[in-house]
Amino acid sequence: MKKTIITLGTGAGYASPERGGAANLVLIDDQVILLDCGEGAAGWINKLKKTNAVSVIFISHMHADHIAGLFVLLQNMKIQKRNKPLEIFLPQTGINDLERFLPAVYLDAPNNDLLFTIRFKPVDVGTLYDNKLFKVNAWMSDHFVKDVIKNKEQRPAFGFTIVTFNNEYLIYSGDIASIECIIPELQENSILICETTHPVLKDVIEIAKQKHLKSVVFTHIAPDFDLDEKLINMNDFVFLANDGQLYNW
Repeated sequence: MKKTIITLGTGAGYASPERGGAANLVLIDDQVILLDCGEGAAGWINKLKKTNAVSVIFISHMHADHIAGLFVLLQNMKIQKRNKPLEIFLPQTGINDLERFLPAVYLDAPNNDLLFTIRFKPVDVGTLYDNKLFKVNAWMSDHFVKDVIKNKEQRPAFGFTIVTFNNEYLIYSGDIASIECIIPELQENSILICETTHPVLKDVIEIAKQKHLKSVVFTHIAPDFDLDEKLINMNDFVFLANDGQLYNW
């Protein structure tokens, strides 16, 4: 089984010419999965010639830097005359708004010559997708925990774990407030794609050591990110991602 990850977009919420919005392409044999779809993702996917190969998209939460590239990707699929259905998993709170928005950008079928069906599906904790080669599980992120504390409307956020049929694990954090919500997902020799904006990196690396992870790929990197080069260089299983970088797992 051939398994690769391409970190298409490694930036955080503030736009940067060096780093696009959060997006990660996962290839398992001939299956193509997209984890989040921030600004700039469509260009990379076109370059990799995978636009019509993407079969399922998982959106961790509805912040713009994790979803802003979706509409250009859909438009590119239309231009390339995609004709197979596309499944998009996202928080329930965003589905109705996205369905209403598609006609505004001429991406509703059949009115605008769209040859494929877009199927929005709600993310909930548990197994979302299983095609026997791999499955995708969702778990609750603590990204919006401060909003709950302030008695604001709760906004759901999730992380995703991909598990192959022979029990190899890839964990994607999405956005989190701390490493604590990921710990139950971590398995020995698994790969963790973890954001840098909110958790304490030293805590992430320490937990990774305790859990004997194969590697940690840090992403979601803000323009003012203060890299502790010693922390990275001291640990040969830790990597700082760039846009378009490929990792085998």
